[in-house]
Formats: sequence, C-alpha cells, structure tokens
Amino acid sequence: MRTWRQVREGPHKSISSFPRKRESSFFRSVDPRLRGGDGLGVLQRFLRSISAPASLFAAALTLCLISTPLEAASLLQCVPYARDITNVPLQGDAWTWWGKAARSRLDRGREPEAGSILVFRRTERLRRGHVAVVAEVVNRREIVVDHANWASRRAMRGRVDLAVRVVDVSPANDWSAVRVWHAASDSLGRRVYPTYGFIYAFAIPGTAS
Repeated sequence: MRTWRQVREGPHKSISSFPRKRESSFFRSVDPRLRGGDGLGVLQRFLRSISAPASLFAAALTLCLISTPLEAASLLQCVPYARDITNVPLQGDAWTWWGKAARSRLDRGREPEAGSILVFRRTERLRRGHVAVVAEVVNRREIVVDHANWASRRAMRGRVDLAVRVVDVSPANDWSAVRVWHAASDSLGRRVYPTYGFIYAFAIPGTAS
C-alpha cells in the first residue's frame, strides 16, 4: 500500500499514469534483430523483412495485439485510484459508492475531511460519476483533492491529478454542487458538478503503509 501523498505547492499538479509500452508476444516470436524500440518502429522493420501479402496480414494482426489492449490497460480510473490510497472497501461505478457506503455502514456526510472521498453524481459528462480523495481542507468552501481520469480530452485521460482545487458553489454551503480547477485555463472550470457528499474512509492521511 502506498503512503499518502503530501499536497504539493501550487493549485494544480499532475503526473502521468501511463505505463511504458511492452512488446507483445507477437514481436517476441520474430527475429531478435527486429525487436527494440516502439511498436511502430518494430512493425516497420518486420514488414520490410517479409513478403507483401504477409505484410497486410501482419499489419492487421499487430493493430489488434498492441493498440487496443495497451490503450485500455493504460487508463487509470478514478475508482481504483481512490480505493488504493484510502483502503475503502467499495467497488463499482463511482456514483454507486454513495449508496454502497451506506450499506457497508461507512460514515457519510456533507463536511469535507482530509482523507474523505467526494462522490460526484452521474451527469451527461460523468456518466459513471466520479470520486476524488480530499488531500486538504482549505476552508469551509474550498478543498484540495487528488483524483484520476478527470480530463475530458481523450489524450489526457487516465492521468492522476494532484492538489486540484475544488470549490463548493451550492447555495446552502452543503457541498452538493462544486466547481473544479481547470488547468488549461488556469482558473476554476465554469461547469458545475452535482455531488452526493463525502465518504469517510478508513485510512488516515500519513498512516497508510
């Protein structure tokens, strides 16, 4: 289990969660002189070494072997990330965590605490909801969270974003509606996201092992 990550300076930090690409078993079976480098370079060297008809088949097979599986495997989702760093015993789509927490007799509430999990409701953009781990409570209306797979752009999905500002914009100051920091514009995002509230996880910041 990883230790709790300390909040870094600045309103927004991010790290890439994409693992280094591995050669598929298809390439490990060919001449060792053809291996090495990225998938595209390997494919080019391999295609030059075989006949034209075989090249077409190899190209199609290679796309199936190295493109889709690696892309799917490289995307880190918000649910496993939150579960990994809090030890909360919940699974399934993020929006279902609120109800599952109640059935699991986990404490829930409207007050943010460091180490708690903010649960976002389903929306047109967040079709499976979203969960984010509270890293710091700044004041009654502002927190800092760590979460994964928040970006809407395809090329940016699967990242872990650290120290992200989230602001309560609900009329009753009950954290039922929030705005999230938008790194590209260096400001709070204009979109308002409805939330259920906070699940108070078992792990306490700084004590995970």
